Amino acid sequence: MSKKKKYVILSLLTITFVGSVYLKEASQYNNIQASNGENQSSVVSTAIQGRASDPKVVPLENIFSVPTGANSKTIDNKYVLITDNLRNQVGSIFSNENNKFDLTKDATSEMYIKINGTADGVTFVLHNDANRIKKYTGVNGAGLGVYAGSLDGSSLVGQIEKSFAIEFDTYHNGDRNDGDVSSNSSKGHVAYSFPDDKSTYTFSGNYVKKQVHLGLQYPNFRLGDNVWRKFTVDWKALNENGVGQLTYQLEGLDPVTVSIPRTTFSADSVYWGFTGSTGALTESALVGFASVPGLVNYKDSLKLYSSAGDLLGNESVEKGDSEITVHYSGEFISGKQNLLDPSITFTKNAKQTYIEGSMTVNGALVNPTVTSTAIKTSFANLSLENKKVDIIFKVKNNGLNSNDRPEIVSRIDASNFTQNDGNKVSYVIDNQPPKGIGKLTVVNQYDTEKISGATDYNYFLRALSDDFTPNDKITIALKSGQDIETLVQQLGPSYFELSLTDKVGNTRDIKVPIFVKSSEEQIKNNDHFLLKGRNFTFIDYNYPKTENELRNFILEQSYFELWQFNDDGTSKKLDGKLSIVDISKLPKVGTLPLVKEYSVPIKYTSGSSTVELVIKFNVEAGFSSVTITFLNEENQPLRDSIILTGKIGTSIDLTKEVAIQNRIKELKENHYEQVKAPSNETAILVEKNAKEEAYQFKGTLFVKSFPTKINFGDKYLAPKFIKAEQPTYDVPLIVGDNRTNKTPWKLTATLEKALTSVEDPNEVMSRALWYKKSDAEKVMLSQGEAQEIEVGTISASGEYNVSNNWNKNKTGLQLNLFSNEVIQTGKYRATILWQVGKTP
Repeated sequence: MSKKKKYVILSLLTITFVGSVYLKEASQYNNIQASNGENQSSVVSTAIQGRASDPKVVPLENIFSVPTGANSKTIDNKYVLITDNLRNQVGSIFSNENNKFDLTKDATSEMYIKINGTADGVTFVLHNDANRIKKYTGVNGAGLGVYAGSLDGSSLVGQIEKSFAIEFDTYHNGDRNDGDVSSNSSKGHVAYSFPDDKSTYTFSGNYVKKQVHLGLQYPNFRLGDNVWRKFTVDWKALNENGVGQLTYQLEGLDPVTVSIPRTTFSADSVYWGFTGSTGALTESALVGFASVPGLVNYKDSLKLYSSAGDLLGNESVEKGDSEITVHYSGEFISGKQNLLDPSITFTKNAKQTYIEGSMTVNGALVNPTVTSTAIKTSFANLSLENKKVDIIFKVKNNGLNSNDRPEIVSRIDASNFTQNDGNKVSYVIDNQPPKGIGKLTVVNQYDTEKISGATDYNYFLRALSDDFTPNDKITIALKSGQDIETLVQQLGPSYFELSLTDKVGNTRDIKVPIFVKSSEEQIKNNDHFLLKGRNFTFIDYNYPKTENELRNFILEQSYFELWQFNDDGTSKKLDGKLSIVDISKLPKVGTLPLVKEYSVPIKYTSGSSTVELVIKFNVEAGFSSVTITFLNEENQPLRDSIILTGKIGTSIDLTKEVAIQNRIKELKENHYEQVKAPSNETAILVEKNAKEEAYQFKGTLFVKSFPTKINFGDKYLAPKFIKAEQPTYDVPLIVGDNRTNKTPWKLTATLEKALTSVEDPNEVMSRALWYKKSDAEKVMLSQGEAQEIEVGTISASGEYNVSNNWNKNKTGLQLNLFSNEVIQTGKYRATILWQVGKTP
């Protein structure tokens, strides 16, 4: 006996809904009513086998119904027995008017099919045939309750009109219906078709001879093996050309995609459901709906908050011991059914501990069921009158490690609604504080403000990082309790501490190395090495004699120090001689350097790290000069200065300086009168800067030269009178005048000793010597009396030769005496004092 081929006609409904609707199994629901009002559950005669493994499906109340005339029955308001294990059965179940499939919207539905037997099969159907909803009259056997069996004139007979079907055919009908299909070792096949399209069939007379199978699939398992298999359909809404796209898949087979034009149905919404049939052979066919588009429209959200009240997201960071607040909100938007018997399960990490007594549901305290990884509670049904649920509770992180990513997942489960993925919120655990390296910082002594008053402590860091917190969000603060004022009083290396805190509160204290310097010290440093020194001055005669001595001299005189600083803030002093002192541009050793400023680079290199400090030194003269000047009364020089040289800081005794004393003597001999000597003449200090000291003199009137011998020659006694003029002389009589301000002068002659006989000192001629002042005037020289003999005028040369007029006999000494005054002949001598003075 040949079996009639079975066809499954699928009605696909696209309905937008929030979440996938997988409804919880429940046994206490109203029974689905047949279109004639009969309670179908009472006539079920075939028990469902393997109930323990039955899939979870939604209750069928108010969304599906069995048409009059169909042999289908419902079980527990969840499953539909399309055909029982009886011959010549025709069954179907279709959506109600309020559960039609909207072709203008995307939608997905998930169903389960279990066929036990060999003929004929079931179909999933989308259609717009309202008559088939009320009364079912499909063709049994090979017609699978959806296909045409014959022609009436040019019209098909028996098919569901305006339909698209997916068949799950368990029996191969050979040349009839399945003429283009392999028997597949009696395992069956899956295909789709358009039952109301005449091109789907080949006729023999008025009867169907063969049927076109599209998207043909041959399973490697037997379709009628009494195993639940998931069947999913995914609809993409009609496009601008009025074509939608359906993708379907039976568990164990590849998905199939087919384009379906709106003209197939001539409507934007269609009925959907299942048909099935048996013929001479039998099988039972069960279906269930795991998700129904638009059954329950429900939206919800899951939010996590830190103990500070901050909203957490998947990239948020929390400490491993922090407290987290979980806030779940749900709202029933609409639906073909209310949200029935809902419960919610929050899955968590085993190291997140539920805080007892923290859960409220709509403000009321509840005691959830808690396991190591889940927290579960139920709440009242939701409807348009009671729309919302609000659940709050707390968990405590306990022992989570850095980089752990604990996740809270909420999943709603109800009799008619199930969330597959639910809402998920995770965050990252950060137990590690920020890392940082202090930057070696030079601080002036007593500069407390540089540290205590800093506005941005990032200045003191050369490295900063955290696993999660961006650098600009890390809090950098001066660690409390530090005596910065005392710290910056002590010269040299030290450190202070900064506290680095990330955004979740992990804190690390790091040391910032500092070097406290005086105002005289010069510093150069990089991250690890510091060179310190001072500019200095020395005396030229102390310049070293060898290059090695010079290098050491510079290091010593500059108080040079070399320091190494480590990343942990510690430091140590290195041997300064490890540095290179560049003396290439300094004066040659062993010479007396020029008095000027010099620069000396001192460099230290370790690996690729180099630091260079330039020290400056000034060479000062070790010797200085004291210039001794000899000035007249108007501070004009009388003679060239004498320069004395000595070591700076020593003193010179001018009274013991031969050159000075000879000069003084010479001036005095030249009739200059000393009027002033330098103060501290015996201890003139030699100072850094050359200086002058002065002796002051004033000029005088003086007899520059005078005759030491004036000889009247031999004179004979005359009868009455003896007269003699123009005696000879050996040295001229010259009046000198070295005064600055020259004035007229007078010359006097004083007879200190009258003309006296050499042989007889008692013989004195007291009136014998006269001085001729002019032809008209002469004066007698009397012993002991000064006689003005000449008046001089100012001479630019400072000299007046009195004796020039003697030679002309205009003036001069005369010998005048009476002969009778001569008692003793022979030689006579006299002494004359010549004196010059200012005229009044």
